[in-house]
Amino acid sequence: MLTQEQVQQFLSLPEAQQKALAQQYGLDINALKKSQATTSKKRLEPAPESPVRPLSSEEQERLADSGGPDSRIDEYGYEWEPDEGAYSYEQDWLLRDDEPPADRDLGQDGEYERDRSWSSREENRERYNKDRRNKQFRTDRQDKREQLDQREWRERREREERPDAPSTANKIKPFGYDLFAGAPTTFAPVTEIPIPAEYIVGPGDTIRVQMFGKENQLHELIVTRDGQIQIPQIGPIPVAGLSFNELKDQLTRLIQQKFIGVESAISLGELRSIRVFILGEARTPGAYTVSSLSTMTNALFVSGGVRPTGSLRNIQLKRQGKLISALDLYDLLLSGDTSADHRLQPGDVIFIPPKGKAVGVDGYVQRPAVYELKNEKTISEVVELAGGLRAEAYPKFTKVERVADGFKKTVQDVNLLTKQGERFGVKNGDLITVGAVDELVEGYVKILGEVSRPGVYDWSPGMRVSDVLHSIKSGLKPLSDLEYALIVREKGAYKDIEVIHVKLGEALSKPSSAANVVMMDKDRLLVFDRYRSRSKMLAGLLRKLKAQSSPAEKEKTFSVLGTARLQGKFPLPENYSVKDAIIAAGGIDPAVTDLNYALLIREVNPRGDIAVKALDLVEIFSDKRDAGYTIKPLDKLILFNKDAIREPLLEDVISRLREQARPGHPPQYVTIGGAVKFPGSYPVTEKFSIDRLIRAAGGLLDSSYTLQAEISRINVSSAKSDLEVFNAPVNTLTDGVTSELKAMDKVFIKTIPEYAERYTVTLEGEVQFPGEYVVRKGETLSQVIERAGGFSSNAFIKGAIYTRERLAELEAERLKEAEARLKRDLASLQLQLAREGNPGQEISTSDLGTLENLLSQVKESKPLGRLVIDLSALMQGDKKQDVILQEGDRLIVPPVTQSVTVIGEVQFSTSHIFYQNLSVEDYIKRSGGETAQADAGRTYVVRANGSVWLPGGSPWFSSGTEKIGPGDTIVVPLETDRLSKLQLWTNVSQIFYQIALGAAAVASL
Repeated sequence: MLTQEQVQQFLSLPEAQQKALAQQYGLDINALKKSQATTSKKRLEPAPESPVRPLSSEEQERLADSGGPDSRIDEYGYEWEPDEGAYSYEQDWLLRDDEPPADRDLGQDGEYERDRSWSSREENRERYNKDRRNKQFRTDRQDKREQLDQREWRERREREERPDAPSTANKIKPFGYDLFAGAPTTFAPVTEIPIPAEYIVGPGDTIRVQMFGKENQLHELIVTRDGQIQIPQIGPIPVAGLSFNELKDQLTRLIQQKFIGVESAISLGELRSIRVFILGEARTPGAYTVSSLSTMTNALFVSGGVRPTGSLRNIQLKRQGKLISALDLYDLLLSGDTSADHRLQPGDVIFIPPKGKAVGVDGYVQRPAVYELKNEKTISEVVELAGGLRAEAYPKFTKVERVADGFKKTVQDVNLLTKQGERFGVKNGDLITVGAVDELVEGYVKILGEVSRPGVYDWSPGMRVSDVLHSIKSGLKPLSDLEYALIVREKGAYKDIEVIHVKLGEALSKPSSAANVVMMDKDRLLVFDRYRSRSKMLAGLLRKLKAQSSPAEKEKTFSVLGTARLQGKFPLPENYSVKDAIIAAGGIDPAVTDLNYALLIREVNPRGDIAVKALDLVEIFSDKRDAGYTIKPLDKLILFNKDAIREPLLEDVISRLREQARPGHPPQYVTIGGAVKFPGSYPVTEKFSIDRLIRAAGGLLDSSYTLQAEISRINVSSAKSDLEVFNAPVNTLTDGVTSELKAMDKVFIKTIPEYAERYTVTLEGEVQFPGEYVVRKGETLSQVIERAGGFSSNAFIKGAIYTRERLAELEAERLKEAEARLKRDLASLQLQLAREGNPGQEISTSDLGTLENLLSQVKESKPLGRLVIDLSALMQGDKKQDVILQEGDRLIVPPVTQSVTVIGEVQFSTSHIFYQNLSVEDYIKRSGGETAQADAGRTYVVRANGSVWLPGGSPWFSSGTEKIGPGDTIVVPLETDRLSKLQLWTNVSQIFYQIALGAAAVASL
């Protein structure tokens, strides 16, 4: 039974070959086409275009588990994912942003041993497969790689894959196996290869016979199973076993004899397919159907190639149990020799034996890889397999790592420049590493960074910076930093480094000045971008400085924090000043940085205790002699923003001062509060006075009381401590001698009494001069009205609205509380409605809708903060009605109005023209009367001035002295007696009253 893939491949063949195969194997072509058509409706797939197709994701996973070509085990020998510690390193450690080789070698963590001997990788792979099956495979390196920034990881991969970067032993791969990377196919006809003269004709081949002359005929004759072809008018002719040349000669003579005056042209059409076996260490061993023109390499491609455990140098072709030929694929890969690539015949067996002896070649050779040995015995022959040495290789510096006596590893130095070295014998499992000239070269300098032509330059004694860079215009990029560059210089037998600061601008513009530093052999000149961070370019240098530090010699670095443009950690040159350190960090922006106060934090003993110095940046940049502090190792410079709090930058400093406190030596900081810009704790510095503390705190506020400051001090004796509180003057003009502060002092800067206690109030509407008025503390409403010229002739004084911000805040809080209570009541009502059988309850869905509507009104209402005043009485001289003004008060005097508004539970809420003889009931009737939910007995009136008229009797519409006036609002409340069992009356009444007041105020405008 043919598989669907075999059917598809069969139908892709030419029709003549389909007929021949169908006749040979007894297949029904129509049935196969019908089944293929049915399948195509379900899934359409492109026809195969080549014998080797790309791997699918499922096949990749399958081949990975079985050690396939995409398996990370085959690529790296022991791990599934690339190991970040195994990335190749550039020769110059200075520009690397990862760990240096020394740190990398010491940090070999991970579950599998990072063994440079590639011969142990097969054992590691078996361990990997076992752990993978048990689901116990873990790798710390994978977790670390996931934390790497993706951009930095790609940059490392690019550096690793550059052809000029040396490989590492952990990355070398067996040579030649990636030639066959792909998935095997079961049928691969080859039709584009020219037919050789020695081709042996067999069953299934198509022979094309073209007759011309007296007769013109074209016959396509298929060789039958018994090896014959049927020629019309001639009969069966046996042709099987004949070569193509013999076939042509025989048919040409036969046609000439049988047909007088007829010439013939003999050629081969579609060729037969043959079945061969690929066994041994093949990627996918088994039987394969290939073209009769296929060779051994064609068959290897079809089967997916050779496993990493198989040999590439002794691939055997066997026919009927006899060895026909042995193919060495290295001849094909290294010299293109295909003379041993024999053509296959039906039933042939290609056997791939296990891999023989092998040697790894790494370092500065053309093709670092693991090579299988055949006749090679010496190291020079193996290096020749690897393509020979690269131009920068140093043959004298060659190492051979070897596992001796089966249990220990040895290293031997070999000089390939000598005859003895060339004849050095290699053994199975050796690892040959060829060093580079650059590792030992002398007489050069390197220029790195923002320069026009970075790289290595010839060094000569007396060479200076300007000799390498030539000029600012031609040697540097436009954004190069002319104030800060570094020369990194090696010194001593241990190759410790020192750093020299170079001012490029001065060095190139004044070649005779001291800034034009003399360069020494192997110096590296680093040129930085003026605006970009320098941390990445300095990473390797900072690690080197840290590695060469010791308890006796501190790490020669310093840090700049705060408002520096390029804050961070920097290498420390000799005799470096604070000004130089700020320039190294990109300088400062004077408009942002506090120039009067900066801090220098310095470790003063091996325990790490710190001392703090205060800096004046104005003095430092003016080059005063007494301001030229010298930076020492591990110093930290803190620059403050003059408009930002300082606690984040000082938090670590204050914490360390607390930690180093001990008996008799309290924490060396003081605290300031009150009328200063940045209250808080500040470290004690030399001659620390109140003036210096105020400067540290950003200065005084304009409301500060400068005559004196209050100081609280704890005086500690051997038996007790006393609190002393005293006042001291605040000198804000000069740096004269003032009270010196002690550790743990607390300073309080007072505020001038009643400073800036003035308020702004607003008069709007019908006043002579409306606008905002600034009033004094204690000033009244009548006084500001007088200042505003009084009211206009059209002012409706009774309807004036006086609002206060504080009252609006309180009103908003009450509305929120009432809204919360109403929500709880509404939820309780909904629960009761959901109960089954609640006798005695008179709750309906209409009640629920009423409360929901009221809740929506509460959410939409806005507090006004209205204060009810009798402005008419105030204007008539009643001083009891006067109001003491507060910040944000607002008086709105509307124009004369003639309307009366009716709101609440009426048919149509609206406003009406005021008529003196109309009563409350009349106005309600003009609004359509009350609704079914109205509570007529509790109707009330909100006067134009905001007061509420709420009579005690029910027949109050027509009796009494109170009358409706213009600007009044009649409120018909909601009937809440039926909700009394829920105790909603208080909540509903309060809420509705608040809404009504707001509506009345708006209506009176």
